[in-house]
Amino acid sequence: MKQAPKAGRSTYAVPAMMTICVLLLSWHSARSQEKDPREMTALGVISENVREIYAREVELCYNEAGKVAHGPKFLDCLQRQVRSQQDALEAVYGARMSYLGSYSPELATSLQNAQEAWLHFREANCGFVRSTARANYADEAFQNCVLRTTIYRRVHLRWLIGD
Repeated sequence: MKQAPKAGRSTYAVPAMMTICVLLLSWHSARSQEKDPREMTALGVISENVREIYAREVELCYNEAGKVAHGPKFLDCLQRQVRSQQDALEAVYGARMSYLGSYSPELATSLQNAQEAWLHFREANCGFVRSTARANYADEAFQNCVLRTTIYRRVHLRWLIGD
């Protein structure tokens, strides 16, 4: 009587490889259904850009401060990042004002009014954030708010009016 051949490794290798391929294809298919940030609304793209820039800036401060998100080193770094972002915002704002001034003085005036209102909003909102933060974290909370808000405004202005 003949015995059936024993199943070897190769007998299981093909079904295992097929299973892996099916899993990879289904994973890729699921991933391909996720929306790419470029396919989102303009505000979605702006928010994603802001999140990336903000995360990069804060991570730099976190690392510079010795992997802590508080204290004098962290606060100094946040203040430097705020100044840098404010300078970048002023450059974008100035360029947009120059463009709009030559194209549509009414729009330039509207942007100027909006920018003034935004500055008041930022100070009031971040002042509120400071007042609700723990006393030993109030300055970091304020600078953090100013940083994120300033980044958002800069990116938003670039998207609204373009380069």
